[in-house]
Amino acid sequence: MAVYTHFGGMDDLVRAVVREGFTLLNRRLESVEETDDPVADVVALGWAYRANAREHRHLYNVMFGGSSLSGFSLTDADRQHGRYTL
Repeated sequence: MAVYTHFGGMDDLVRAVVREGFTLLNRRLESVEETDDPVADVVALGWAYRANAREHRHLYNVMFGGSSLSGFSLTDADRQHGRYTL
């Protein structure tokens, strides 16, 4: 019952998980310092992405729609939130 009281329902709970996952990913990517070498920067971003994925692997299935949770599906607004981060 607490889920429905706090989040309004399962869809809103899953949506909050997706947004938290992208917030964590964005924070990790922003922590990568830019250098004079764009190739090294892309590699560093890739490593940061991978580290975040390994650290928060439980979120990735939900973030990228690979998990079926009670019929929940991402809305266009949810996808746009993720696109902004990526």
